[in-house]
Amino acid sequence: MRHLARELRGKASGLIWEVETPDVGTPDERQLRARRIAFYARNGGLLIECAPRFLTPNLAGGEPLAEKLMWLPLAENSKPPRGEALRECIVGILTRDYGLAENDALVQENLRALKC
Repeated sequence: MRHLARELRGKASGLIWEVETPDVGTPDERQLRARRIAFYARNGGLLIECAPRFLTPNLAGGEPLAEKLMWLPLAENSKPPRGEALRECIVGILTRDYGLAENDALVQENLRALKC
């Protein structure tokens, strides 16, 4: 994480990524997911609180996967994206990384779930 932050500093205000939510799964899965989030937090990652639920397509088929979004600030006083900036990030993740159309029901559901 520190190496990545050093490499990207000055090139972006921050880095956004998805993590599996510890709210679902077996007790062992939940514990592992919580440990991952704690690792990222110890290394400067912040949960994006105004996106409490982020759903991604299940590439193995079936129901969408519940995730959370995290943010690593790379510039001084950089804050997690909110409002239109966060909406653009979510649309970008789901269209570029997962190949969904901007008007896809899952994209729209994620945008409606935003709290900021």
